Formats: sequence, structure tokens, C-alpha cells
Amino acid sequence: DVILHTTSNVFVERTSLNEISKRLPVFYSAHKSYIVNINKVLSLRINELFLPNNVTIPVSRSYLTNIKKKLLEIAR
Repeated sequence: DVILHTTSNVFVERTSLNEISKRLPVFYSAHKSYIVNINKVLSLRINELFLPNNVTIPVSRSYLTNIKKKLLEIAR
């Protein structure tokens, strides 16, 4: 099961993170267990993404370069 957290709800869906990423193009892998809406990221510090409502998500080394690249793209 995949647990999806939005700003107003929590949903549970029987699917994979990979399938969710395919359906939602602004979602990117940050860790093997997390995908994140890149438009909701407030900041990146070392290996953590900071989101609204004091939510933090770990970023693994294997995804860090891609996350940085996507954040720079939307900052332009």
C-alpha cells in the first residue's frame, strides 16, 4: 500500500510508488520509500527536504543529484 499525504487529506492506494510517479509528473523520488511533489518543497538541507506543516523527508544519496536538479529547474 502507498500512503499519500496531501495538505488536507491522507489516502491509501494499492499501487507502487513508481506507478504514482508516472501518473503525477511533479512527483520525484527522494528515497526508496518516498516520493515528493517538487512544487511543495520549501528547502533542501544536506539530506532532508522541508515541506509545509513542519514535514521533513529524507533524501538518499542516490536521489540527491536529481532532486537538486529539479529544484533548480523550478527556481528559474
